[in-house]
Amino acid sequence: MSKLKLMLVVLVVSTFTASSIQAKSEGTLGSISDTLAIGVPASAFVLSFYNDGFEEGVTFGVTLAAQELFVEGAKELMSETDIGRRPSDEEDEESKGFISSHVSATTLGAIRLWEMYPENRWIQGFSVLSVALVGYQRIDGDHHTPLQVGLGVGTAFLFNWIGDTVSDWLEKKTADYLPLQSDGVKNRLFFTMGMTPEGSGAVGFLTYTF
Repeated sequence: MSKLKLMLVVLVVSTFTASSIQAKSEGTLGSISDTLAIGVPASAFVLSFYNDGFEEGVTFGVTLAAQELFVEGAKELMSETDIGRRPSDEEDEESKGFISSHVSATTLGAIRLWEMYPENRWIQGFSVLSVALVGYQRIDGDHHTPLQVGLGVGTAFLFNWIGDTVSDWLEKKTADYLPLQSDGVKNRLFFTMGMTPEGSGAVGFLTYTF
């Protein structure tokens, strides 16, 4: 299955799951925004495994989860402040608008898609338009202020940088502690068995190649 078809499948599935995962927004544009907020990061997560392997998929998944925890924590912390409330100024939990989780999740997924496919203009265009559409809908629907939306974008760039930095650091530390054999294969750990020259027994070799 091609990457575009795979991404389309994830987006279609997201259309049916968005309303059960988060509060449903009003109108057609709101429904599209809800779908993109789930579908874009989900597409990035699936394509990370498909395009770059297990390690990159896990790294993006952990980064996304950490970002969502940070955003939800910020909403709780800032809920009683003026900049933390939604423009509608409701008094229930839905008034917690600092930072926009729709925008931060969509942006983080869009950044990942852009990085994975720098030569694919369709995917890059889709990434940029998704962020723009979700951001516009959250402001137009009185769900968030421009500041809350802007901070959602900034938060995604911050966590993308943190994820890349931690991943590079862990990769370097792993390389420092394991024997290296440079054969052009990245991040593969395997065990081989062989006979001693005298044929008296088996010898194990643990090699890490990158």
